[in-house]
Amino acid sequence: MERAQLRLVRPTLVDASKLLYVHSQEHVDRVREVSLKGGSLDPDTVTSPGSFKAALAAVGGAFKAGDLVLEGRLRNAFCLNRPPGHHATRGEAMGFCLFNNAALLAAYLLRDRGLRRVLIVDWDVHHGNGTQEIFYSTSSVLYFSIHQDGRTLYPGTGHIDEVGVEEGEGFNINLPLPPGVGDDVYFEALKATLPPIAEAYRPDFIVASVGFDAHLKDPLGGLRLSATGYHQVASLIADLASRLCVGRLVCVLEGGYSLKYVPRCAVNTIAALAGQPPPFNDPSTDTPPAVAEYVERLLKRVKKLLSDYWPSLA
Repeated sequence: MERAQLRLVRPTLVDASKLLYVHSQEHVDRVREVSLKGGSLDPDTVTSPGSFKAALAAVGGAFKAGDLVLEGRLRNAFCLNRPPGHHATRGEAMGFCLFNNAALLAAYLLRDRGLRRVLIVDWDVHHGNGTQEIFYSTSSVLYFSIHQDGRTLYPGTGHIDEVGVEEGEGFNINLPLPPGVGDDVYFEALKATLPPIAEAYRPDFIVASVGFDAHLKDPLGGLRLSATGYHQVASLIADLASRLCVGRLVCVLEGGYSLKYVPRCAVNTIAALAGQPPPFNDPSTDTPPAVAEYVERLLKRVKKLLSDYWPSLA
């Protein structure tokens, strides 16, 4: 990957009023107050006096990336933001997340930049319950999450029948996979569902919540992806962006808990965004036959359930 292809951009702090695009005032005030003192917002989500400012920078970085891509000054962008965001609901911080970076970027693109349809693709090993909640009743954002089955992993949500309500019915899509899927089965499940839906939706912009906790060496997840597999997934989504919305794609960092392998997965993802081969290649992971058979049955159920909303899946 040539250094000249990459541009490092420093984030700016978002105006706290824009957090209200998806969060309640009470939530913003509580995060600010608890952070300034240093304390816990829930059993997993601990803050320090610098946390509120860091969260404003995480959101501000996502907004800046969105602006640069939308204006054609960057082809796409990867936000190395912390804290992560996709578990943060309208009114609650949870799962290490203070504010929902991906949801806020989508709302910003719709409200301030005049876009009509945003696709959020969430490939963290955990379901993005916060993002789902925020957009559950709207069609302006299509939320697609591929994650480990919530019956086996935090936060316990993201089942296939959670499809949205009211205007948003059919625009919330979950693909909960069992532990042990490995690269090939994971990728085939994604390829069988995401492109037909995205092609029918025709987004103006794609936001990707990218978690690297599905890696086989991650201590929390169990999907057993490799760094090479992440390059393949990122390449698929970059290709969708090129075909559907003139390449407009911003990735925001979510989870990942292996200090050795998160950087490799991130570099491979950035290489995919640049159209370059993966710098890191892990051995491919095999899938037990029983797991592959389960996923095959799952895909049939998902397609049957969603084909009323997305005939392209039938």
